[in-house]
Amino acid sequence: MTKTQIYNSKAHKIIKDSIKSVVYIDEKAWNPFENRYNDSIEEHVISKKLYDNLKSEGINLNIHKFSPGEEDLPLDNPIKKYLFDDIDLVLLDWDLDTDALNHSALKLLDNIIKQPHIHFCCIYSSSPDFDSIIKKIESFFSGYSREQLDTVRSIFEHNDDVVNLVKQIDVSAPEGRFIGQIKGIDATIWNNIVAITDLKDKKALIPMALSINNGLPKSEIPLGYSSEIISKIGDEYSLIINNTIISILKKKVNKPTQLIKNFSKHISKERDKSFFKILGLDMQNEFSKKGAFINPEILNISLNTFMFHRKQINSLGAKPSFDDFLKDLLLENAKLNLTNTSLEMLDDAFLDSFKPIIKNVKNENLALINCFYNGAKINGDKFLNFGDILIDENKNYYLCITALCDCIIRDNKSNISFKYYFVKGQKLKLESAFKKGDGGFISYINEEISINWNNDEYIKPFQLYIPEPEIKSNALTAFDWLDKCPLSLSLNYVFTLKQNYAQRIANHAFGHPVRVGVDFVKK
Repeated sequence: MTKTQIYNSKAHKIIKDSIKSVVYIDEKAWNPFENRYNDSIEEHVISKKLYDNLKSEGINLNIHKFSPGEEDLPLDNPIKKYLFDDIDLVLLDWDLDTDALNHSALKLLDNIIKQPHIHFCCIYSSSPDFDSIIKKIESFFSGYSREQLDTVRSIFEHNDDVVNLVKQIDVSAPEGRFIGQIKGIDATIWNNIVAITDLKDKKALIPMALSINNGLPKSEIPLGYSSEIISKIGDEYSLIINNTIISILKKKVNKPTQLIKNFSKHISKERDKSFFKILGLDMQNEFSKKGAFINPEILNISLNTFMFHRKQINSLGAKPSFDDFLKDLLLENAKLNLTNTSLEMLDDAFLDSFKPIIKNVKNENLALINCFYNGAKINGDKFLNFGDILIDENKNYYLCITALCDCIIRDNKSNISFKYYFVKGQKLKLESAFKKGDGGFISYINEEISINWNNDEYIKPFQLYIPEPEIKSNALTAFDWLDKCPLSLSLNYVFTLKQNYAQRIANHAFGHPVRVGVDFVKK
C-alpha cells in the first residue's frame, strides 16, 4: 500500500469508529413510525438504505422529517435536543424548503456548529452548482450581520462605477487590484470602508462584495466562525467551520452504502489539514473505551464517608472546593487508565513513513504547534484564574500567577482581598522566540504572537486590584496603584496557559524577592 492508501485506511477506520449515532434531516424523509414507505420518493429510498446500512455497521440512525419553523427553535427546545444531543454526525438536506437562499439549512448548520460534541456534518444536495453552496455558507458565516452589510453598502451604492467594480469581486478570493481601482474612482469611499470594517487590505473587499450581492444569504446576527476549505474532489467540497468538519456531497452519487467511506475520503484527502483532527478522534475513541473516571474499588466506599470528607474539605475555607478537588481526581484517574493506550495515528512505523522536509516548515506552523503544546483559549465567561493571559490597549500582556486556590471566589468573597499577582510581557518576534526555545520564558497564543515574560534580568511579580474578577465577553477591569492613585486598566482575555507552563514562570517570578544581588565590574 502507498502512504496515501495507508493514511486513508487509518483515517477511515478512526472516523468510522468515532461515529456511533447519526441524524438524517430532510423535509421528505421517511419516518417508519409515521409514514408509509413509498419507493417512488427518492428521500424515502435514501432514508431506508441509510437506516439498513448504518444498522449493519453498528451505527444508530435517527430519521427526522423537517417541518418549517424548526430552524428557529432555541437549542434547549426538545426537538433540537432530540436532533443534536449525543449525535456524532448530522446528515442535512440542503433544500429543506423553497427558499432560494437556503436559510433553513444554514440556521440548522449554525446550530450544529454550536454543538462542541458534533464533529461531522454532511450536507446532501441535488443542486447542480456546488460552488454556489460554498458561497452561501461563506456569506452566512462571514462574521457580518445584515444590518452591518447594509451600512457598508450605503457607503458606495450611490457611485455606479464603484458598484460595477464591486460586483466583479469574488467573495472567496478577492483580488487586491480592486483596491487601487476603487481609490482611483473615489478614495473617500475606500477610506470610509476601511474605517467601518477596521480592515486595511483586500479583506475589506469581502463585506463590500457581500453587501451588494442579493443572491447570497445574510445572517441577522454576526456569525464570525473561523472557516477553511480543506478539500475538493470533483464538484464536492469539505470545509472546517469552528471545530466541525462539513462535507457537501451529491445525493445521487453518494449512495447510503458508501456514505461513511466517501465522507472519510474527503476528510483525509489533505493530510496537513486533517491529521490533528483525526488524532483527536483517535484519542476520543480510546477514551470512550478505557477512560473510566471511577475504578471498581471506590464502589465499596459509603456515601457517609464521602460526605465526611466533603465536610472536612469545605471547612478549610476559600481553598479548592470539594467539587474542584473531585473533578481533578476524576481526571487524573482517567489519565491513569489511558497511560498504556496505543493510538493508531501515533504508530512509529506509520509516522516514520512521513519524512519531514525542513525547508517547508513555516514559522506560523511552528508557533501553532507550540500554542497547542502550552495552552488554549477557553470560550465563554469565566472567573480569572491561574495561567490566564490578558492584554491591555497598549499591547502589554499580563499573566495571572495567583495560586489556584486564591483565585476561588465564594459568595463574592476573596481570601486575597481581590489583589491578584501578575507578570507583564511583550510580544516577541517568532524567530527570536524559537532561538530561546526551552531556555526562555516564552508563551505562544496563536500562529503570529509569542510573548516574552523575561524582558529584564528577572521576571518581577506585581499586584492588580480586581474587585470583579469575572471575565465577561473576554473583558476585565483592573486597578493599578501609581503614587497612591488608582489607574484603571481595561484588559481583554486572550489565552490560558497549561498549569505546568504557567507554574514555571510563576516559580521564577516569586523567586525574585529572595534573590541576593552582587555587583561586578562589567566590560
